[in-house]
Amino acid sequence: MKTILISLFVLSSFISAGGASDKPIQTAEVSVSPLIEILENGGLEKLEHYLNDGGHWPKISTDFFAGRQGIHRQKELVALSDRLLRLIQDRAKAEAPAKIEQLESEAELLFSIGANLWKADGYRNRAIALLCSEFASYRCGQIVILTKGEKMGPPRPEVLNASKAADMLALFVRGIPEIEILADSGLKEKLEKTPVSGGSWLEMLVAIGKTELNGSTVGERFPKEIVLLRGEPIVALISKEDLCSLVFHEGWAHVIQDSMLPALAMYLKNNGSLDTLRKEPANATKFEAVMKEGVFRYTTAPVMSGRVGGDRLGSLVADLENRGGIAKRLFGPDK
Repeated sequence: MKTILISLFVLSSFISAGGASDKPIQTAEVSVSPLIEILENGGLEKLEHYLNDGGHWPKISTDFFAGRQGIHRQKELVALSDRLLRLIQDRAKAEAPAKIEQLESEAELLFSIGANLWKADGYRNRAIALLCSEFASYRCGQIVILTKGEKMGPPRPEVLNASKAADMLALFVRGIPEIEILADSGLKEKLEKTPVSGGSWLEMLVAIGKTELNGSTVGERFPKEIVLLRGEPIVALISKEDLCSLVFHEGWAHVIQDSMLPALAMYLKNNGSLDTLRKEPANATKFEAVMKEGVFRYTTAPVMSGRVGGDRLGSLVADLENRGGIAKRLFGPDK
């Protein structure tokens, strides 16, 4: 009998330990000091190695959500987040690597850090994860240009991918509790019970705005929150509570990686001229003549209906080729 009890205890402990390992590491369990030291002494490369070797990054959300959850070291967590952000900004402002292998390595680094931050969860983490993803995609774009479309760089991690409008809606619903003005509105419960539909995020956003909630519509109650995009770089969202714009950037990161870069690659492999994209980006006739039927293949889904044209690619190419162009896209113009 004693042996049976001991066996049951061991089995119970094993199950409990296994269950705990599947749960996200709680913010309170992650020490910030080692992470600061890693960033100070080893930079982005050492952070990636640490995270990929099983190290943990804390969940970092909005100040509102941290207060509601009783997280008393939010200032410390934000300082850690800001330190990482400065390293990413320094990398974006620096001269791009000259060799294709170096560009590939940096894209992999940024995608990896972004994926780890996304898994760590929290509004602020997700925003920086998307910034890393966009940055990595721009490095992939530079690879496309240098190889004339023969190479695309590393793929975007699946955890960061939002290929359908439904994925964007799920991200929006998931983030509602972290946004002070939306958290107790009943919108999360409403959308979980009666999800809106639409072929794109723009269509879904219109439907969300028309959704009835407590005697009025969501758009009437939250006119400043339910918007597609405010025209700000993604870094501007990190210290704000702008869930709709964050969701837009998640979808747009997919458009860049899976539509714009393949379209640019096809254009270059079909002997399209970069000079034409630079000087006549809005000349649809020349672009379509190069792309032929392929012009209809690359769309702006899942964000909105439409297709990738020469004007969008021309703007992208200009920023990828000019030093400071990527930093401007991610962080805005220098002040």
